[in-house]
Amino acid sequence: MTNKKNDSHANESQKDFAAFNLPFNQSEFAKQLILHWCRELEGKTEDEAIANIIEKIAINSAENQTQKLQIKAFSEKIAELEKGHNDLCKANDARKAESVAIGQEQQKIHKWYRDQFKKIQGWRWWQ
Repeated sequence: MTNKKNDSHANESQKDFAAFNLPFNQSEFAKQLILHWCRELEGKTEDEAIANIIEKIAINSAENQTQKLQIKAFSEKIAELEKGHNDLCKANDARKAESVAIGQEQQKIHKWYRDQFKKIQGWRWWQ
């Protein structure tokens, strides 16, 4: 059962890792990481090796947590900026509609005055 849980977690983790569109996959990355750690641990005692691995895991966990918090903060900021952008778009659309309405009203007024000036000058539509 433990293997099934680990396998399903690994598959989900592979999918998450694939979402980044990197030129390598999670398994390749893990192999390279293990090789790097093995080279780094050569010639050390078992206690030193374990201490070194624990230190690396702790540092990586702290970095991951920091990045998760940064991503969360960025996501919140993006949501806030999107809301502001959408509000500005709505206000802009309202202003455009208002400007069009004003322009149409101005055209009606100008037409009325043009007609009045033509009447004053003696112009008649039947002429």
